[in-house]
Formats: sequence, structure tokens, C-alpha cells
Amino acid sequence: MHFKDMKWYMKLLMGLLVLLLSPFLLLAIVLMVAIAVLMPLFEIPIYCHSAYFRTFGEKYSWFITRTPRYLVFRRLRKYRPDIAFPPAGTNRFHCCTCGSTLIYFGIFDRFVFDAEARAWCAAASENDEPLELSEALAEYPHQPDGEKYPTTDVKILTSAKLFYAENLHRALTDPRFIIYKSNRELKKKLMEL
Repeated sequence: MHFKDMKWYMKLLMGLLVLLLSPFLLLAIVLMVAIAVLMPLFEIPIYCHSAYFRTFGEKYSWFITRTPRYLVFRRLRKYRPDIAFPPAGTNRFHCCTCGSTLIYFGIFDRFVFDAEARAWCAAASENDEPLELSEALAEYPHQPDGEKYPTTDVKILTSAKLFYAENLHRALTDPRFIIYKSNRELKKKLMEL
């Protein structure tokens, strides 16, 4: 029903409804603008002085301190201070070494199991076509700084949310993945490395 086809009392009720809800709508718009403008003012100095920025040199983006990569990095540094991170350079990717194990984190956005090929596939974003895990990992160098970080084993630290429910059990038994469901479980898995 169009506005011009409404009865006079329906038009009056619609006008009253708009008049009553306009302060709430205006308040919501003001809050969104304030958050969009003020949040970076507080977040940029924190981010620019963070170990994450010094390690990876990633440019600031809105709410970067709330991204999974940033939060996992902070927990890695907190729970395992002996883990080594490659210096920021031209090949910026998210990895660390623990002994002779190279651990990738925050690179892939989803993992799927291809039943026909009987292999894991990974995609760096929701829009990308999943590649076989070995091909996807081949895009990232396995020795971040040549001789300084020699590695013999490669693992992927990832959240259980990136797996489909039917594939999660299979992923939990795969030794290439370090899968956590909560921060407490992440701490436990990092301490076991």
C-alpha cells in the first residue's frame, strides 16, 4: 500500500510514529559517527606502540586491535615469550617459530576437507577458491629469515570456528593443525608446544 492510498488516520499514525522514533534514529546516527571518529583517536597510538606493529609493520585499519591475528599474537607473546617472530620486511606474513616448528596464524579464513582428493584445502578469504593446503602454504616462505629461523615442521594455529562442523573432528586429529576453541584452550595448547 502506498502512502497516497492510505486513509487520513493511517497517515496521521505514520506521521506520529516517525515523529516519535526520530530522536532515537538521530541518537543512533550520532553514536555511530562518534565511534567512527573517536575510536581511531584512541586506537592508533595504542597500535603504533604495540609489539604487533613493530614485528609485522602492518598498516593501521579500523579496529585492528580487535582482529583475531592481533589477539592471537598478543597471546603468543604472553604465554610463550620464547617464541621467535621474523623481523618485519618485504614479505609480511603472520608466523612464528617455536624450536624447529614454524607456526602460521591468521593467514587463512576457512578450511575445507575435499573428500574426493582426500586433502585439506584452505582459502585466504571468503571470496577465494580454496587451494590444497600444501599449495596454499607454498605461497608463504617456510624460512622467514633464511638461516636465522630454520624449520623442519610446519603447523597452523587456528580457531575451531574456521572449520565446518562435519570436518572439525578430522581436523582435530590432523597433526598439522593446532586448533583452539577458547582462550583457555589456546593457552594450554601454546604451553604444550
